[in-house]
Amino acid sequence: MTRGVAYTSGAELDVHARAGVLRQPVLVLLHGCCGSKDDLTPLAEAIATRGAVVFNANWTGVDRGGGWPRSYQEAACAVRFARASAARFGGDPGRIALLGWSDGALLAAVVAVAGNDLGDGCPQHRVSALPDVLIGVAGFYGWPVAPGRAVDPHYVNARTIQFFGGTPAEVPGAWAAGNPYTRLGGNRRLEARLVAGDADSLLADGRRFLVALRRVGYRASLRVANEGSHRTVVAPRTPAGRVTVDEALAAAIGATPASADRHRR
Repeated sequence: MTRGVAYTSGAELDVHARAGVLRQPVLVLLHGCCGSKDDLTPLAEAIATRGAVVFNANWTGVDRGGGWPRSYQEAACAVRFARASAARFGGDPGRIALLGWSDGALLAAVVAVAGNDLGDGCPQHRVSALPDVLIGVAGFYGWPVAPGRAVDPHYVNARTIQFFGGTPAEVPGAWAAGNPYTRLGGNRRLEARLVAGDADSLLADGRRFLVALRRVGYRASLRVANEGSHRTVVAPRTPAGRVTVDEALAAAIGATPASADRHRR
């Protein structure tokens, strides 16, 4: 593991990779809203051990002043950095998978379809921020667009107001731009693979987002982990966590989970 690599101003990531192996699949990991890359270190290690280069990125959460657009720009920069740096760590820059957990899936989904619209402040701004695959794990994916683009009051609270810099009435552009549902239609070659535990209340969000993805024409799937909770799906020593590892590696190499290990051999 290479720790603390700066990928944009004020943000760093860790790189997990097997030494001496070339053209490995590449994944970028985004943690949840209020944690850090350390939350996903075990998952990153487990995926890398199976044969991938994993860029486990910090992004600025709401508790540290993050929100729209900063957090999204950092996520897009992480993808750009991975694409520009993959070969140096033995990865294949031609196929990038972006995995977001919990609220990290919200950022990942926006970047997956609109990453190139998120500014050019990245040092690697000349390469694409659009991943080839979106992997949403126990994700919150925003809110369906209502008539008149009204935001359901269920989603408006102190934390979301802080995250978007005001209420939907005060900053409607931020609430729309930071919501994956309003951005669907970009990056039409994208494949989306969603994972959620059957005991996680956010499973309903995954099912709703799956319908929206398919309606627009994306190739999309949802895998439900038996006896999986919000946290066990990213704990690779649990059965639910092993489902996520399998799905992430398969998505990164463009295979079904059952054939992923055969592909790596």
